[in-house]
Amino acid sequence: MRVDHVAFSKSGGAGIAARRIVEAQKLVSIDASLTYRTEGRLGSPNARSPWVVGASVLDNFLLRKHATSSMISILRGFVGSNLQLRNKSLLHLHWLPGVISLSNLQKILLPQKVLAVTLHDMWLFSGGCHFSDGCKNFKTGCYSCPIVRAPFRRVVTDQSEAKRMIYARLEKLVVVAPSQEMIEMAAQSSVFPSLTQFVHIPNPVEKLGLAAQNPISNTKRSSAFTIAVIANDLSEPRKNVMEALRAFHKLRGQYLGARTLEMVLIGRKCPKMPESSAVKSVGHIDNPVSLNEELSSVDLLWSFSSGEVFPNTITEAAAIGIPSVLSQMTGHTFASEAGFAYLFEDEDQAIELTVRLINEPQQLRNLAKNARKFADSLSPEVIGLRYREVYEALIN
Repeated sequence: MRVDHVAFSKSGGAGIAARRIVEAQKLVSIDASLTYRTEGRLGSPNARSPWVVGASVLDNFLLRKHATSSMISILRGFVGSNLQLRNKSLLHLHWLPGVISLSNLQKILLPQKVLAVTLHDMWLFSGGCHFSDGCKNFKTGCYSCPIVRAPFRRVVTDQSEAKRMIYARLEKLVVVAPSQEMIEMAAQSSVFPSLTQFVHIPNPVEKLGLAAQNPISNTKRSSAFTIAVIANDLSEPRKNVMEALRAFHKLRGQYLGARTLEMVLIGRKCPKMPESSAVKSVGHIDNPVSLNEELSSVDLLWSFSSGEVFPNTITEAAAIGIPSVLSQMTGHTFASEAGFAYLFEDEDQAIELTVRLINEPQQLRNLAKNARKFADSLSPEVIGLRYREVYEALIN
């Protein structure tokens, strides 16, 4: 079985997940490969096509109405290069804008008639937004898009229609999503035809060499309670990192216990913040050993994000026994259901739940145990086999 996966990059949430899915499939004897434009981000040297960068700039600084809205890839969706597939391979899409244009995709699929996709956000079934910010227009063709300026709304509907036409020509289409909530939204989209098979498969958890560490062990320094906020891009509006920082400083003002409270920010583009000895930013960490060292002192993960599908950061932390306190949104419910996270509706509840865990170390240990158990259930071998079943049904 030969499968060609396509993603814009090997980094970022979608790129990392795509790479791990490919590696998981190789473990179960699937001949899987990943085609990508860059190993880094959009601004990395080997990704600097003037067409791709220009389209992205126009999308987010001209078409997009507000800088705080969801990121969009509308014009970028019509930009890309020719894609060379291996002979007799199945095409599996992850994230396309900038790597293959919609018109080229249509040509590639003409002789194939079958397609697999994994949803890492809403782009593959929207008019171009990554997350809809609560908008439901993806159900009816993305008319009157509230994210873009009025003169560009027609471009949004055109992209939605282009995707609908591509999928409509297929004989078989399987749509995989790592969260049940994303499956439910995709099933309501106007672009996927009635023949579409929707399958829930979580992303595999890569332990990154960290499984031997136990942040809740007796070897951890006992005087400090450390909260981590992790994102590939800390400046991305939907991550709401400044809200997390404000909540942390409010927590320090309210907490009267004996523990010292600290916060560590891991990721690129840390927002400007008031100087504080209790908060440190360590930048993006690629090296597993360095990440191991940094996370070995972390007690709890925070996320104030307003839009996620199946965050790698939460599952990676879970693999080494770090529980979470997370914003109450669809992409976080899996962690609560698995028993290793508390969900909050607002800043005050986030603080209340965190204080409870600081004061109840046994409950923190229980959540840590559940976190590791959850991560073990999503080993690469397990996820690879689930994809094999999907492919066998698709090609037979």
